[in-house]
Amino acid sequence: MTQQDTSFYKRKIHRLSQALLFSGSLNIGILALFSYWIVHESPPTPYFELKPASFEQQQTPLADQRGCSEVVNYLQQLSIGQLINKLSSSQLIENGYTERDLVLSSLVNFHYFDLKRALGNEPGQKRYLKWKNPLTGESKALVIYPGLKDQQFDLISAFSKTERWPMTSEGFFILLQKQKLELNIDPSLVEAFVLTPEFLTAELLFNRTGAMVSKQKLVELLLEGNWDYLRKFAEQQKRLNDLSNARRQNFLLDYIKLKSGEAAYLLLELENDFAVMKLDDAQVIAVLQLLPTKTKESELFALALLTSPRSTSVWQQASLRLYEYAGEPIPKDWNYQTSLLRFAPDRIESVKLDPIIVSKDVKSIKGATETTSNISSSKKTTSVDKISKPNNVVKSTKSSENKSSDKVSNGKPSAKVSVGNTNSKNTVTNKTVVPKKTTTPYRLYIVQDGDSLWKISRRFGVDMEILKKHNDLKTNSIKPGTALKIP
Repeated sequence: MTQQDTSFYKRKIHRLSQALLFSGSLNIGILALFSYWIVHESPPTPYFELKPASFEQQQTPLADQRGCSEVVNYLQQLSIGQLINKLSSSQLIENGYTERDLVLSSLVNFHYFDLKRALGNEPGQKRYLKWKNPLTGESKALVIYPGLKDQQFDLISAFSKTERWPMTSEGFFILLQKQKLELNIDPSLVEAFVLTPEFLTAELLFNRTGAMVSKQKLVELLLEGNWDYLRKFAEQQKRLNDLSNARRQNFLLDYIKLKSGEAAYLLLELENDFAVMKLDDAQVIAVLQLLPTKTKESELFALALLTSPRSTSVWQQASLRLYEYAGEPIPKDWNYQTSLLRFAPDRIESVKLDPIIVSKDVKSIKGATETTSNISSSKKTTSVDKISKPNNVVKSTKSSENKSSDKVSNGKPSAKVSVGNTNSKNTVTNKTVVPKKTTTPYRLYIVQDGDSLWKISRRFGVDMEILKKHNDLKTNSIKPGTALKIP
């Protein structure tokens, strides 16, 4: 190979080297630019793939999306134990209130939680939340205690977990009434209730006036009333400290107005003479209606009213109660003489009778008279005049020798019942006085609780308008204890 060929190849190699060097430099530059672009525009790739956190692992939102009313609607459905477990929740709701603020409000408003006992005093701040019960539609202002510290909530939580009955006096009362309806009263709840200021105030009234009433009987009496009356009574006694007999009597009468049977029996036990002599007709009828169980006091009370100069409605109510105590069916057509001969034959002469409404069934009078005569001495006889006057008045006769001397003066028969002597046999003499004018006899009915004019008309098969006409009623309204004439 010549020298010329050698220099030619050298030049070729040199150019090729330069081209390769340029191409390599260009590739390096492009690669560097691409790498820079990748690194500059994209985040570094993690060395493992991240998975989203579960719901339990996610951070709690700073504030609940629900409003206060929605949260209260939910809390209202929880039990007292479930609410106590939520006292540690400090999540914000709205208006600066936390969930535990609303939990405490629910404990106080729905479960009568005794916050004063838990903290030792009343919280300084109170706010009110207007809330509407979604079930009943009733609106209520719920008290909220904002600004309580963590230490105070710790005290509340500790009190609720260590106290068997962490409730107010009202809570004890309401829960006892509920347990009484369920026939499942907890003795420990009764023990807690008898230590409340309201119970101790009522107990002091009875004990200081000499009427020693057992705690059990007093609890039963109070539970037949309502909390508002007991609360107001305790507040009045705190101001007045009135421990007189009159205060005790009015206390029992107030409970009788509330339909308390225990108060009626207690009134007869402690104030029998007062009940017989001093109460008006409406009050004694109310007492009689609350005495379904026969006791010595209730029987004597009904008998005393039957022989007292009371109104016809009182006589009838007392008679009905005495028939029930005797276990006898109540006569369909009531009359005073029959009741008197049945329950107080020895006092019939001492009772001054006015013309009264009696039964149109004279046979019932005759049967009652014969029964009484058989019980009495064989030397006694009872004579009852048969009724034909418009007023249906029972006319008594004298002895059989004086029958012809019975007269009707001024068109009105006598209303005296007397007991005479006979020679050897018990006889019943009936004498009929023919009146100048006859009218349809009627029965007497005492209006009871729950009665209405329509019910009474259906019961006796009498038109309502006829009832209103016979009793001079302007409206359909009638009150318990009213005596109605049933044609």
